[in-house]
Amino acid sequence: MSDAEPQKPHEPGAPSAYMPALRRWVPLIAVLCGLFLLYLLDGALKDSDVAGFAPNGATLVVASDDLGRAWRELESTAAHQRVMDEAPLFLYNAVLEARKASGIRWTPERWGRWFGKRFVLGRLEGRPGLCMRPGILARAATALARIAANRAPQEGVYLIAGLAYGWRDGFLIVSPSPEYISAALADAAETIELSGRLDSVFIDWRGDPACQLTVQSTPVLSIDGWVDFDLPGRDAPLTLAGTWPEEPLLEVTGSSAEELIELVADLLPDFPGMELVHRAFQELEVELPRDWAFGTNEFSLAVMSVDTSEFLAVPEFAMALRGESDLLRLKPPRDSIRHEWAGRSGWFRPWLGEKMSVCVAGDEDLRLFTSRERTMARYIGRLEEGRATDSDLFVSFDLGHFSSVAKELIRRAAEHELIPHRNVADTEAHIIPALDATEHLGILRLEAKAGGGGMYVHAFLESAQPPSNTTGSGT
Repeated sequence: MSDAEPQKPHEPGAPSAYMPALRRWVPLIAVLCGLFLLYLLDGALKDSDVAGFAPNGATLVVASDDLGRAWRELESTAAHQRVMDEAPLFLYNAVLEARKASGIRWTPERWGRWFGKRFVLGRLEGRPGLCMRPGILARAATALARIAANRAPQEGVYLIAGLAYGWRDGFLIVSPSPEYISAALADAAETIELSGRLDSVFIDWRGDPACQLTVQSTPVLSIDGWVDFDLPGRDAPLTLAGTWPEEPLLEVTGSSAEELIELVADLLPDFPGMELVHRAFQELEVELPRDWAFGTNEFSLAVMSVDTSEFLAVPEFAMALRGESDLLRLKPPRDSIRHEWAGRSGWFRPWLGEKMSVCVAGDEDLRLFTSRERTMARYIGRLEEGRATDSDLFVSFDLGHFSSVAKELIRRAAEHELIPHRNVADTEAHIIPALDATEHLGILRLEAKAGGGGMYVHAFLESAQPPSNTTGSGT
């Protein structure tokens, strides 16, 4: 038999042998529980049923349900990668100023940690302001800052380090202007509702023309919304949109050229474009009717390219028309040359030699106008099979083509000292990199449809390619 004494059973109330070890874990468990509660509190403080507040009468409101997510989505696009790869200085100054003002190098994660998801940027009479729903960190920082802050004459407004700030219903409002803060705290201030799209940014411009746009980064960088421009609707789809055999630098297709003229006049009231057109036709001794833009059923205007082979850059135009416009019956000048292209009779009138002429040809259904005889020969008869587009206006802008032309012209201007305060070296360092980034952004497409007393628009970047990895390759 064993001499060992039998183990006594644990008596109720007696200390367990595991208690000393368990006591050592109590502080750590308490800290973890406290951190978890702080995490829950931080999330609750950042959550809200609205995006924020803006002053009544603000001319611009930019809002996001989740700025950090929209920021990350934008950074993942090929367009952003191209800009940062080719022209990192393009955004450098704005990033540097934000870092100097706050002492923090902002990223989507850092922004969310300090200021939460909700974001509203407003502009009132030229004064900007931000509205955010921060968590514990920003609330603790503002509580400490209030010790050194000065009270502004406006109620609820505090001043510190050149900034004014105030609180409303858990939202922090910051602006260089105390008047902006006071207006955002007033009862008449506007409540900005949530859009329901976490990866988007909503832009509401109350100027002329007014527009409400949503910018989204996935699956491609796109803009959707409404613009206050009276665009006449169509009963039938456009058939000339995107039908040019070669991708133009710029294409505008719509029901009538009248729409394009009115749109340009609204956006650029001082632009003398139409006067220049009339003067050019007067020089050519071609009688252009003053109401030539009226009556067309469909038109497509294209800038095919810009000839930069000589000092004077010469654009290459083409325009196709359908309908009853007087331009379809444009009378040839006395010294014009009769000609036939692909079985279509017409005429052309040289102006600046081969590079600039007025060429007209076609039939009763479709009339083509070009600025070069070779352009007419290349395109006549090739626009018949157009794809139907259920839009009232179509715009295409080849950013790569534009960048190539712009770089050539800007370099030439710099060589001849035509750019104020910029020499050749400055141009290569500060302007050309931005155009290099633009060159790879692809083609900007815009389609518009009449509705809501204005027009609904959908714009997107097509074929933007991410930067290639040139850091090296294994063999």
